[in-house]
Amino acid sequence: MGALAFSLLIFFLSIFITGHNLLRPGFVYQKFQVGNLYMAIVMAGMGVLLSKSTSIVLDKANKRLQTRWHIGRFGFGKWEELPPVDYISVFKAHKTRSINFDRKAPVRYEVNLWLQRGGRKRVYFSYNDEVALNMGVEIAKFLKVDLWDATDPHDKRKILTEGL
Repeated sequence: MGALAFSLLIFFLSIFITGHNLLRPGFVYQKFQVGNLYMAIVMAGMGVLLSKSTSIVLDKANKRLQTRWHIGRFGFGKWEELPPVDYISVFKAHKTRSINFDRKAPVRYEVNLWLQRGGRKRVYFSYNDEVALNMGVEIAKFLKVDLWDATDPHDKRKILTEGL
């Protein structure tokens, strides 16, 4: 969807600059119409919103953490010291509404690092509880900390990661 928005950005910019519509060659627009520039700006914003993503990179050897923001293939982020992690939890996050506001949102399972000095960092989420739990186990083994399974809010339990 982001690629479509960026394609429409190029389309509206070409109409704004040249005044020629590629889809209607017989019809010539007036050059530099503000409406075409406005649509190009809107498509640029939609392209950025639809193609952005966030990822977290853990570097255990150097005890660093990086939060990376990506727009398409281009990403940026800075390394920071990995704060001491108390434990990792996987829990069910209930969202009240979907993006369309006409139906309930799907249930999402989040994997969080709970820090010793307080606070948390969400490092992963999935709509499948088994996938989120497996990711939590891998991160807990990697950092050598405890893992708490709270996918069922009424039955929180500690998962042993040493034997896995």
